[in-house]
Amino acid sequence: MNNNTVYEWILYSTFTVSERESSLESAKPYLLSIVRPGDEILDLCCGTGFLSFWLEGQEAKVTGMDFAPYMIGLAKGEANQRNSTVEFIEADIFVQDFGQERFDLITCFDSISDFTVSDFAKLGRKIAQALKPGGRFVVKYADGLFKYIQRNSTPEGVYQEIPERITYHFKEYLPEIGASVNTIRNETRGEEYDSKGYIYTSPIVQLAIDKMLTQEQHIALDVNEFMDVFTKLV
Repeated sequence: MNNNTVYEWILYSTFTVSERESSLESAKPYLLSIVRPGDEILDLCCGTGFLSFWLEGQEAKVTGMDFAPYMIGLAKGEANQRNSTVEFIEADIFVQDFGQERFDLITCFDSISDFTVSDFAKLGRKIAQALKPGGRFVVKYADGLFKYIQRNSTPEGVYQEIPERITYHFKEYLPEIGASVNTIRNETRGEEYDSKGYIYTSPIVQLAIDKMLTQEQHIALDVNEFMDVFTKLV
C-alpha cells in the first residue's frame, strides 16, 4: 500500500472535480493575473482534473499528469463529457520527461506533502528545465506544521461516512524525515494503512526551489494555505 490507497478510498467524497473546484476559489484571482490565452501549461499531480479544466477555460492548452490510474480515469471521463481537449497522462512525474523550455506555466496544487524535500528539489530542477524563459511555476500547499498542531488537538476523527466509512488517528511524528504518520482505517473493509505526510512550511518550499527559480510572489490564501509563484528568468 501507499498513499494512493487512501486517496482511492476517499476518491468520490474528496477528489471529484465538483468536490475539488471549491478549493480553487481563493486562488482564482491570482491565477487570472498569470494565465494568458494560448499558454502551454503542465498541471502536475492533476488528480481528476479540477485545475486542468479551469485552466483550459482560460483558453490555455493544458496537459495534466498524475500517476494514479483511477484519478486519470475519472479525469478522462470528465474530459469526454465536457468535450475537453486537455491531454491527461498517467505517469510518474519524477520519471516522465517534461521536455525542454516547452511550458509557459507549470502548476502543482495540494500535493507536495507526498514528497520528501529532496524529491521536491529534484522536481524543481525538472520544472526549471521544462519552463520557457520567463515561464512560471505555481505551487499551492498547506502549512504542514500548522496541520500537525491541529491534528494533535484532534488526534482522531472521521474522513467520510459514505460510500465507505474512513477514520483516522494520529500515530507519530518522524523527526528524522520531517513527516507525520496517521493511521487511516477503512472501517467498511476492515483495512488500515499508515499514511505519511511530509511537513512543508513556506521557508522550506522557498529553499527547495529558489536555487532553480526566482520567487515572484508569496500569497497567503488562508491562515494555513499558501500559493507561491516562481519565475524562470530570461
